[in-house]
Amino acid sequence: MIPSPPRFVKSDPPLPTGAVPIPPVANTHGMATRGKSGYLQSCLALLTEALSPLPRSCRDALADPHWRRAMEEEYAALQDNNTWDLVPCPAQANVVTGKWIFKHKFHADGSLDRYKARWVLRGFTQHSSVDYDETFSPVVKPATVRTVLTLAHSRDWPIHQLDVKNAFLHGTLSETVYYSQPTGFGDLALPGHVCKLNRSLYGLKQAPRAWYSRFASFLLSLGFSEAKSDTSLFVLRRGTETVYLLLYVDDIVLTASSEQLLHRLIAALKNEFAMKDLGPLHHFLGVAVQCHKDHLTLSQRQYILDILARHGMSDCKPCSTPVDTCAKVPADAGLPVADPTAYRSLAGALQYLTFTRPDIALISWSSKRQPTVSRSSAEAEYRAVANGIAEASWLQQLLQELHHPLQTASLVYYDNVSAVYLSSNPIQHQRTKHVEIDLHFVRERVAIGAVRVLHVPTTSQFADVFTKGLPFSVFMDFRSNLNVATNVQQRRMALKLLAVTAVSTVASTAVPLSLSGSNFFLKAETVTVVNNTLVNGTTKSGATTISTPSLHDLQIYGVVVTILLCFIVFGGVKIINKVAPAFLVPVLFSILCIYIGVSIAPEPGASKGITGLSIVTLAENWSSEYQPTNDAGVPDPNGSIYWDFNALLGLFFPAVTGIMAGSNRSASLKDTQRSIPVGTLSATLSTTLMYLLSVFLFGALATREELLTDRLLAAAIAWPGPAVIYIGIILSTLGAALQSLTGAPRLLAAIANDDIIPILNCFKAYEGSEPHVATLFTSFICIACVVIGNLDLITPTITMFFLLCYAGVNLSCFLLDLLDAPSWRPRWKIHHWVLSLIGASQCIVIMFMISWTFTVVSLAIASLIYYYVSLKGKAGDWGDGFKSAYFQLALRSLRSLGANNVHPKNWYPIPLIFCRPWGKLPENVPCHPKLADFANCMKKKGRGMSIFVSIIDGDYHESAEEANTAYRQLSAYIDYKHCEGVAEIIVARSISDGFRSIVQIMGLGNLKPNIVVMRYPEIWRRENLITQIPSSFISIINDCIIANKAIVIVKGLDEWPNEYQRLYGTIDLYWIVRDGGLMLLLSQLLLARDGFESCKIQVFCIAEEGTEAEELKADVKKYLYDLRMQAEVIVVTMKSMEAHSEISPNAKKDPQEEYASAQDRIRAYLSQMKETAQREGRPLMEDGRQVVVNEEKVEKFLYTMLKLNTTIVKYSMMAAVVLVSLPPPPLNHPAYCYMEYMDMLVVNVPRMLIVRGYRRDVVTLFT
Repeated sequence: MIPSPPRFVKSDPPLPTGAVPIPPVANTHGMATRGKSGYLQSCLALLTEALSPLPRSCRDALADPHWRRAMEEEYAALQDNNTWDLVPCPAQANVVTGKWIFKHKFHADGSLDRYKARWVLRGFTQHSSVDYDETFSPVVKPATVRTVLTLAHSRDWPIHQLDVKNAFLHGTLSETVYYSQPTGFGDLALPGHVCKLNRSLYGLKQAPRAWYSRFASFLLSLGFSEAKSDTSLFVLRRGTETVYLLLYVDDIVLTASSEQLLHRLIAALKNEFAMKDLGPLHHFLGVAVQCHKDHLTLSQRQYILDILARHGMSDCKPCSTPVDTCAKVPADAGLPVADPTAYRSLAGALQYLTFTRPDIALISWSSKRQPTVSRSSAEAEYRAVANGIAEASWLQQLLQELHHPLQTASLVYYDNVSAVYLSSNPIQHQRTKHVEIDLHFVRERVAIGAVRVLHVPTTSQFADVFTKGLPFSVFMDFRSNLNVATNVQQRRMALKLLAVTAVSTVASTAVPLSLSGSNFFLKAETVTVVNNTLVNGTTKSGATTISTPSLHDLQIYGVVVTILLCFIVFGGVKIINKVAPAFLVPVLFSILCIYIGVSIAPEPGASKGITGLSIVTLAENWSSEYQPTNDAGVPDPNGSIYWDFNALLGLFFPAVTGIMAGSNRSASLKDTQRSIPVGTLSATLSTTLMYLLSVFLFGALATREELLTDRLLAAAIAWPGPAVIYIGIILSTLGAALQSLTGAPRLLAAIANDDIIPILNCFKAYEGSEPHVATLFTSFICIACVVIGNLDLITPTITMFFLLCYAGVNLSCFLLDLLDAPSWRPRWKIHHWVLSLIGASQCIVIMFMISWTFTVVSLAIASLIYYYVSLKGKAGDWGDGFKSAYFQLALRSLRSLGANNVHPKNWYPIPLIFCRPWGKLPENVPCHPKLADFANCMKKKGRGMSIFVSIIDGDYHESAEEANTAYRQLSAYIDYKHCEGVAEIIVARSISDGFRSIVQIMGLGNLKPNIVVMRYPEIWRRENLITQIPSSFISIINDCIIANKAIVIVKGLDEWPNEYQRLYGTIDLYWIVRDGGLMLLLSQLLLARDGFESCKIQVFCIAEEGTEAEELKADVKKYLYDLRMQAEVIVVTMKSMEAHSEISPNAKKDPQEEYASAQDRIRAYLSQMKETAQREGRPLMEDGRQVVVNEEKVEKFLYTMLKLNTTIVKYSMMAAVVLVSLPPPPLNHPAYCYMEYMDMLVVNVPRMLIVRGYRRDVVTLFT
């Protein structure tokens, strides 16, 4: 034995901690191993030491760092969520106790995920009607889960899984619950206090219900609808966009029709709840999900292993069927089970396992008596059919709510003939007349065509696998129809039942049910639809004098020649340049021979149809005449294919434009900017001249009959003989093929190298190398065309490709030249954008002349490619030519529009939405959602643009990054709310300074904002902001008045309807001050929205006396009639306003009490101002400006607001929204007083728009 190489002590690594020294190993190789180094590292030590066992008590958990960290995280989450308030224990209060629950959380593969500790209340210590009432909370049905996953996968929708962190903590409690402080985390300073719950907590009886109500209400606010067939399923349908959401406690499955919509909804959910996106669905409710291209696999493997391990059956041997078919066990056989708990646990676990293993349903299946006594077996069977059809009806309703209704009847298979007859035949006799009426809904469902009940023989009754023991062969046969996977081959078919069901649903086929007793299951029925094509006309046989070679032979020859040319192309450009003259010179020589033959024709012995060049012959051939051909392209008077000018143009065009393919190899040219224009124009002009000359020469050379029958007339007249032309034709064809195989791959590689279309990255070619992959791909296309062997089919396709390419090139040149893009190359000095526009138009016209169908398909494909490039390609680096054109057009329109006033009928609202909230918003929500909805309401005829502005307090240099972040958030939110507008962020030292800058400089010309929209600051007194909000609010209003901007202040924004809510009643306008018709315009804009379309308009006018009231009412009615507005006019006199002092029964607050409270607050505020002024020896000041207080005017102004408010409450308490004129702030009055005036105006009115117009009309009588 050869000894191992010597070991050097200096190179030996030190023994790590926990290593076990072992003797050196002698072997014959020189590889350094752990054995040679003298130690063995324990690889399992990490796993055995890292996993801490479940603690038996709270003390043990606090001693373990892993569990203590988990407890601290749970406690911190409870604290962050403001779950409780620590209060003294009330007398005779029921204090609920709690405990810590510990659990290891594992991945789907069994590896450790994290340590989970949860503080759970002992719900059994709660008292009914004291600290809980209703406790029921729905959970999603397994059938719903399977159906939703089926539809989503069949439509190739993304499916994501979401996990709500501490879901029950989000629930809001309606009861008062006290519980003891968490063990180990009690307040040492207040040990006798208890926790008063603000939010729901795990263990509470009402916790699931509170969480479900909270989550469902938020989804409904987003526009979701709750499915009636399963209340844990929520569906959102908006146009072509669809979203399904499944809720099971804190586990959520979300799928949508597009990735963008899915991520928008996930972002909305994250903004509302602490939630984690777990990515594509992989593990849900203990079910492992694997998504494949053509199927979806659901597996409960880990769950099965846990069941076997829990009951000590991990090493048991499998059996072939669930139940022994031979054993007959009497009811009283055997001894009773001493402890039935384990048996019941196992039965329940197996019942849940039927989610993915329906073949073991018999184990968890139980039989019981029907709740009613059946007088005949037919009635019992009929009851089973009714139960099955009820489930089928539920499935139909579920699919209806998923916006995927079945178009045909569902098939119910049953193995009892009597029940089948009873379901469709309304017969009554001694055995059936006693059947209960409710069971006859089966006949109703059959009669309306929703269900069909069919008989199935017992040998095909797949439901027997659920109800009885079956032989192995029958069991496996039935089991295979359930598509339960057990091996590799069957696993690929797992859940294909669902996929087939979805496909059959898409195809509007039936989803049959198979019934046996009271059990049933879905069975996939495959329906094959064959489109029968009727061929018009018949093929007529007849003798022909024209022969053609075998198409099969031509295909073989063509494939062989194409392969040989591919080998030449693979050699590179140098070889092609050497081979090219061998093809080009004979072709040019053959063309010269043709022209010589034309000049000397006719030769002796030539055909009688060849007359030589003659004006008479040209005149006879001048008129058009087209000859039919057969399918092989051979002229045949009885041929089925008729040619015309447009069809021949499709054949002829590639021959003319193919000469331009040389531009595809522009990278090989020395002077691209000169060679491409000059070379392309020279080649095109030469070719065009040659073709036109040939048309006239051959038209004057031979009779029409000779031109149509002699397919090689050019060879017949060529000098010195036809062989020259034959050789020229062959070499010309080979040269054209060589040119295509050379130019097309380089064009494809150039596109791939530019990263225009990412899907073409595999065709990239590095500089100096040959595009071998692109050449191989081009070769396959050429060979496929040769195999097709039908020029009539291939040529129009190639023609469309050429025309589409040239139209695109001309359109690009047109846009780039029109926009003066400096990066366009090559640029020719003679080029003008008009030439490109004419060229693009000509290409489109020729495409439509050739084939409308081909043109529409080609343009659709081009549009898809353009859209794909704009999303995935280099549009971000290159820029978008169309957007540049839009920009130039916008600039020119803006310059032509100027800054002059426009006519009222051309006036559109351009609202400036002030997003700075007078209150708090959720994190990452830059604007109140209802404010964005209101901005959408202000579009006139769906037109207009909104400017969303937010102001950040601070210095611009210090807050620039914060401003950029806020801009991105606000822009994203505008897109999410589908608002047509732009975002702007201003950094200023105060709100007043920032808004003053905005109102002066925002916008250009007539695109400056003309209406300022903001929220009414209802919180100014509640949040004790009496020194900040009033001054800012008054400053904004005064700035708008000075800048001549209209103002719309929205009061009750939280009560404003979103895009899915509807309001009923009236829209009341209190028209006090002339506002240019802005209030009338706003009312019409509101009526145009879905939320207010059921409302009517009421216009209230204020008059002095009764006679004046009638005149005013008539004038307003005439004005509204001229505007063609339908509204009821109501005149309120000042005397009636004075006389009205009673309190409306619908008023939440007493106006008189509010009036008295406002008086007291104003007096106190003014007294404090006066005391401060006297103490400091200065005049009355507020916010650095001098104010003048006339208490009599203050009292009068406040009383006027009281009268107007009581009038509004009297007439408009039930109105959908009230519009009232905004009173201007009195000059030199304290801002605090004005806020009190406004509060007096809006009290008891839930929704109000406070409007102030500006010095111009926005509506007109003239159209």
